[in-house]
Amino acid sequence: MDFLFGMDKPGAVMDGVEILTTVHGNVELSVVRSILEGEEIPYRLRDRGAGGVTRIVTGDSPYGCDVLVPKEWYEKALEILDAYRNGEPIEEDPAEETEE
Repeated sequence: MDFLFGMDKPGAVMDGVEILTTVHGNVELSVVRSILEGEEIPYRLRDRGAGGVTRIVTGDSPYGCDVLVPKEWYEKALEILDAYRNGEPIEEDPAEETEE
């Protein structure tokens, strides 16, 4: 039924940002937000359809929520998110370890 309301594909994206992923449910949203905040990657959330109103009224949205990141952060964010989803350890940059 999503195709009837235009929620089967993402809406127009603002210049300078990319859709990192679309999440369905508060648990998945909380995990993705936690990962991005832990890595200090800026992000923005955009509910699909009437999801924003539904989230306010019911506390959750069945329509999905797009997670947007700046284009310059997209590759790093995607790599980190894929590593988490695949259960792979995230390699620390050796240069960062020597700076501390």
